[in-house]
Amino acid sequence: MSFVTSTLPGLVVGVIVAIFSVWLTEKSFLRRHSNLVNGGVEGRTQLSQYVWRIKIVNEGKYPARNVRADVEKIESDGIPRKEIIVSPLNWMHNPTDLFTRDIYPNQTAYLDVCIANLTPNYDESFKLANPHVGSLDESSTIGKGLTKLTIGMYQESGQFKKMEVEIDWGGMLDAKSIKKTKVSIKKFS
Repeated sequence: MSFVTSTLPGLVVGVIVAIFSVWLTEKSFLRRHSNLVNGGVEGRTQLSQYVWRIKIVNEGKYPARNVRADVEKIESDGIPRKEIIVSPLNWMHNPTDLFTRDIYPNQTAYLDVCIANLTPNYDESFKLANPHVGSLDESSTIGKGLTKLTIGMYQESGQFKKMEVEIDWGGMLDAKSIKKTKVSIKKFS
């Protein structure tokens, strides 16, 4: 038997398997998906700050790798802010990288959404937990009244979730008044 007739069938089968293996792995029934779900919002006092966090739970069988949550849109009392910079929010207790984290199956992670600094005569402010935008008010401050956020959650696998969050603040920055601020998730899909 010649060299061509003995290797050609193996080569053809190898090419077919390679082509279909890429096609099969892109099908959703073979992909390893995480399942991130909304676990609610929690507000807590931390030193001289009051922090609101969204509880994210992975109810899937596989880890959610490099999850990043970006503030993509901000509306204040129904008026969209035009000059915002799309920016990531911080994850709580994530010392290596504040902006992305892995969430393992059955694990809960907390996404910092907004922080009220209650230090008198210092930096009394109510801002989103995206400190890297600096003093860009359009992208970080929360004003009195109703503020709506659209947050995109991205994963390394390409999975995407969209969150709509409402922050209803009365405008006062004392410890008693700030706890009356309502932060709620209106949509998580």
